[in-house]
Amino acid sequence: MSFSKGHGGVMSLGGPSSWLCCRFSEDGRPDIGALAALTTGLAAQAMPEEATRRLHDALLSPQTSGDEVTVWIPEQMKAFHFLGWDGDGHFDRSTCFPKTPPQLGDVVKYVRMLDDQQNQGHTVIHLSSEPYRAQSAVLVGAGLVLSGRVSAKGAWAAIKRASPDMGLGAHKGWERFPLPFSFDGKTGETSVTVLDCLEGLQSARDLGWLDYRTFDVEAWQLLRRKFDASWLVPGEMLAFGDPASTAQNPAYPELLSPKSRAKGTMFQDLVPTSPASDSTAEKVNSASPVEIGRPLDQRLRNWSDMTTSTAATADDSRDPAEADSFPEFLSEAGVKHVVRLNYSYETDRAGSYVELFRQADLVLHDFEFEDGTAPPLRLADAFLQRCKTWFKEENGAPPNIAVHCKAGLGRTGAIVAFYATANHEISGPAFHGWARMCRRGTYRSLRDVFVVVVVVAVVVIVVCCL
Repeated sequence: MSFSKGHGGVMSLGGPSSWLCCRFSEDGRPDIGALAALTTGLAAQAMPEEATRRLHDALLSPQTSGDEVTVWIPEQMKAFHFLGWDGDGHFDRSTCFPKTPPQLGDVVKYVRMLDDQQNQGHTVIHLSSEPYRAQSAVLVGAGLVLSGRVSAKGAWAAIKRASPDMGLGAHKGWERFPLPFSFDGKTGETSVTVLDCLEGLQSARDLGWLDYRTFDVEAWQLLRRKFDASWLVPGEMLAFGDPASTAQNPAYPELLSPKSRAKGTMFQDLVPTSPASDSTAEKVNSASPVEIGRPLDQRLRNWSDMTTSTAATADDSRDPAEADSFPEFLSEAGVKHVVRLNYSYETDRAGSYVELFRQADLVLHDFEFEDGTAPPLRLADAFLQRCKTWFKEENGAPPNIAVHCKAGLGRTGAIVAFYATANHEISGPAFHGWARMCRRGTYRSLRDVFVVVVVVAVVVIVVCCL
């Protein structure tokens, strides 16, 4: 798939396919003047007059498909979750500002669908309204980065050429997204941007974290809805919410049950035995962070591999997200270490998951720090050092570490950002964009964002100077 320069607010998606951000009427239909602008732009691309006429006719009935022309308005399409986020069943998003980066599953789905349509010789017309310009820009930019293998900066340059300020009252910095639980939609200098998202996708592509052709969208979505879990560093760092809280989801009862589908197999047999617990918060030392780099060919190559357990399971074809309980899920996902960042008083641990996890031979570690604050550098350093030890125990292979705080968003996202930027070729802003697409509520406060885009740079500088 190839993209070309935009023409007066029109961006080519390859061949005759195009993206246009335009005015919409109150009933959700594109403004007729915008349609005229689109056909003018298409004519500037030297399209045959008959083809231009057919496109114009199709645009008069948006979101319809024919043999040759398909009109998409992703913000109005259930297939893309209306470019919003409903909270995945764990959080109430109904009163929050709706503008948020598209979720990773929808980004992948969009690029695949666009590839499929164009491979069949069909024309796609992607229309978006001004309020959804940023979300649509991420989608079309993802096509450049993932399918066209263009750089994030190259994709952003093409988007800017095709998306001039149309005088519709767009606030300065239309490309910025507010915090995930924002009520007023305000943005600032540290807000995640369209470019951050595209740079996150480029890094994921180059690091082997994401292959959009093999990405299992349904398994990815189930993982979040059922276990409130997301791979922020695929195959290495799994972020999830407090298991005791997640287990209250009535849609998936008994998540803290010890039962396993493995015939004749106890959880103790699924993961090699290790010490029962390890409280690291009391053992924080002052050593400097140490890079845990591995050759690229040893890193996980695509997301479908990441969902395949390295531990023995009853059914090798089953995705870990289909497990019946937390211990079963973590064991099938190959997790050996569970790191808790929230204080014990923040959740009811009496009779909860601790003993069940130990019975599954999962090693528990405590790195507690205050919610809404940056992890102390000494604590983050100790976490990186401990990760290095776990890597050595596995002969350099990723040990599959599960990290959680109370919600698995702020503290979890911050400390995983330390790990990712110190050990992989990804910047703080790029990881910010990647994490917001992978786990929609990540970084709930300005302090969380500050940690990602600023403080992690200090850690990387220290690491590089060793």
